Amino acid sequence: MHSYANDSSRRWRIIGLIALACWPIHYYLSGAISDLSQMAGISLTVPSVLTVFYAAYWLFQNFLWRVGAEVGLLNVANLGGTWEGVLRSSFGDDFEEEWPFTIEIEQQWNQIFVEAHTDSSRSESTSAFLKSDRSGSELTYTYRNRPAPSAEEGMATHEGTAKLRLDGNNRLVGRYYTGEQRGNHGEIEVTRQSWAWISL
Repeated sequence: MHSYANDSSRRWRIIGLIALACWPIHYYLSGAISDLSQMAGISLTVPSVLTVFYAAYWLFQNFLWRVGAEVGLLNVANLGGTWEGVLRSSFGDDFEEEWPFTIEIEQQWNQIFVEAHTDSSRSESTSAFLKSDRSGSELTYTYRNRPAPSAEEGMATHEGTAKLRLDGNNRLVGRYYTGEQRGNHGEIEVTRQSWAWISL
């Protein structure tokens, strides 16, 4: 996965809140472990504040942020999961045909990876920007596409950009554009088939 651009100032505020919350958690753990040590008659090590912070940050980054996103506390949409639908392209048939299209999105609070494929090619994201505001959420990402060995003549490895807007909770619609060497573009419509609630 790679990082994605978002509201960095809010991210730092959240990291600060996690750090502040670690002090009372550490204080409680110290007391609980001390009592447990006396009861068991053995010496138990109290985790440091830094260890508590890393544990809390890991939980937030991989799981808890999704809860905050779903209840509207964060300006980050949870796009993780499998999306299936169709792609219409200016290449070859000039929008005359719909091609089955699948997008797999792995997402953490500050990282994302988008993998998309048709029967003839597969693409992987190289950078991304996720904007979420009152008007909705929009994912823009650049990608590198590689054709399958069975792809028709004329297809070659290339780079491009896709811009997808979240329509409701379970539908992404948008367009893609390839680089200057190919100059193609197309339309994407996919619906979420499964959710991803944790990324390790």
